[in-house]
Amino acid sequence: MQRTILFFLCLLVFSAVPALGQSEADQYFSRAAERAESGDLDGAIADYTKVIELNPRDIDAYNNRGNVRKNKGDYKGAIEDFTTAIEFAPGRAALYLNRGVVKMRMNDPHGAIADYTRAIQKDPKNASAYYNRGNARHALGDLQEAYDDLSRVIELNPDHGRAYANRGKVKMDMKSYKTALEDLNLAIASNSKIADFFRLRAKAHRALGDPKLALEDEKAADLLGN
Repeated sequence: MQRTILFFLCLLVFSAVPALGQSEADQYFSRAAERAESGDLDGAIADYTKVIELNPRDIDAYNNRGNVRKNKGDYKGAIEDFTTAIEFAPGRAALYLNRGVVKMRMNDPHGAIADYTRAIQKDPKNASAYYNRGNARHALGDLQEAYDDLSRVIELNPDHGRAYANRGKVKMDMKSYKTALEDLNLAIASNSKIADFFRLRAKAHRALGDPKLALEDEKAADLLGN
């Protein structure tokens, strides 16, 4: 059976159709994934809970239930699920990453950074862990560390538009407006449909004394409206 594993920020369903010969636990797991995809979060939680009752060491069920609980706003329950999954699989980077995302939502950036760091230790090429840690460090005002993390994201994934945009924000906080503008140009080149990229570049243009270009970017952002 091909299981559906849910990772930070979104619910991804690759295959959730019950197949002949599946165990009872696998059938609940498949139905839980379908319910999560359709927005029936309570139903998904109930089914993942049933999987756990049938197999108390099912790491994927704890992970997925944690993500569904996160999406419901049950951060305490999500933390408990990810922590249990980590106890069973301490080498799995994604579990620390998922728990770190929840800690950020709980306004615990230090705890989130600790989890992102553990994810990186387990998987040194995990661009998402560097990206999230860079954003958390930026939120704490640790500009050089944030810059370093976002630069590492770009090394691992040169097409990561949000990494360019967020590194541009860090550079603006460093008063390095010219190089910030370079990053924001790259962000927009990677995806010209994100209004925030134009708004950020408008700020860089104003800081560099070019209100005309700033106004053009502000108008572009308004047209996109997202």
